[in-house]
Amino acid sequence: MIDAKLLCTSFALLSLFTGSVQAQDELVLQDHHHLIRGKVVASTADSVTFEHVVGDTSETQTYHVADIDPHSFYVVRSHAVGDDAAAKVELGKYCAANGLYTRARNQFIEAQKLDPSLNLDAEMGECRAGTAETVLAKAQKLADQGRTKDAFRASADVIRAYPGSPAADEARKLNKAAHEKLVAERAAKVEAREAAHAQEELKPINKEIARATD
Repeated sequence: MIDAKLLCTSFALLSLFTGSVQAQDELVLQDHHHLIRGKVVASTADSVTFEHVVGDTSETQTYHVADIDPHSFYVVRSHAVGDDAAAKVELGKYCAANGLYTRARNQFIEAQKLDPSLNLDAEMGECRAGTAETVLAKAQKLADQGRTKDAFRASADVIRAYPGSPAADEARKLNKAAHEKLVAERAAKVEAREAAHAQEELKPINKEIARATD
């Protein structure tokens, strides 16, 4: 019988290996999210050199960071920076500038573990504010789509998780408006049900009146 610990470790290693391979053999470009396959030859904070493989032939080309999908660039660089705290900070700033706030936060946390002398309070604050704005935008979009209950919950998430942020002030307004709309909708439903019930109760009376006047 295979040892359970050994089996779990094997699957974990396989998962890591597979993820690593996937990260190194794909690159997504900004242009229509075009996916190219091959192999990462090298990467810097400004570019990725990638070897395209087409059948039995290959071609190496360097792509500027502006031409690469932000998440794809993050995946490539996160494998390349290793245990370099400064490189992790640089990658974190790139992620924050491109709206990948969770990725940015993770890079900053890892950088501080490698170099506890780093002061990244401002960067972490930017991540919190950016995440709050992202969730607020989602809540507003839900409200615009008429998904009032979902908008109420999403705006409440902003208020609860980021109470002191500028986004929280806007979230409170949105949350209040969503709450008032939900209350009004509920009252309208109750009124409609009561009206329908009253109509049902009047049916036998109306029948009696109709028979009496025949």
